[in-house]
Amino acid sequence: MQVYRHGPGQLKCRMLPVDKKGVFPQHSGNVRRSTYDKYPPTGEKIPAETYNLLTYLERVPWSAPEAARREFEATYNTGRPQRAPELAPVDVQAWLNTDPLTLQQLRGKVVLLDFWGTQCRPCVAALPDLQKLFRTHQDRGLIVLGITAGESEARIRAFLDNRHLTFPVAMARGSNLWHKYAIEGTPTYFLIDRAGHLVWGPAHGLPDEPQILALLRELRTE
Repeated sequence: MQVYRHGPGQLKCRMLPVDKKGVFPQHSGNVRRSTYDKYPPTGEKIPAETYNLLTYLERVPWSAPEAARREFEATYNTGRPQRAPELAPVDVQAWLNTDPLTLQQLRGKVVLLDFWGTQCRPCVAALPDLQKLFRTHQDRGLIVLGITAGESEARIRAFLDNRHLTFPVAMARGSNLWHKYAIEGTPTYFLIDRAGHLVWGPAHGLPDEPQILALLRELRTE
């Protein structure tokens, strides 16, 4: 088994046992096997023993990732509308192609939130579709927000320029935003409605366009 580091505190495997539906075990984010067969991860290899140790440490009750996961699940698995965790300025190192934004500022918009990284092939493969969604539905109120971390600002800026991505992208400071959203792997997507409620996600594949259109048709409700 080959193990790779992805983003702040994120680890990925090239090969893992899967169930009959082709789904990876929970610690790998339940990403469909076909996705990683088509877009195998790249990055720094680490020994399997190190991966096993870090995976264990992330799951012990006092670890920050485990505490964040439990808090996220307790908050958002209630069936009641909940505000999406804010993108606080303290959590963002830089906005790379836009002025600073907050979810409070974006009330009245539908937000598609994308946690991604340049070394994550499924993340990169989805970027043209994200750009197309943003370009097509921006005038109707759709905002795509990309959140990345773990790489130099210059590298990410060059990456965005080379691919002509125009939707807002933020570079997170540390892993606090990853903990707020209990991110276990990339890509991870969320949908936030016009009232700022987290209504879909976490998911490792893009939402269907009809899901987005349905949210765009809804009026803002508090």
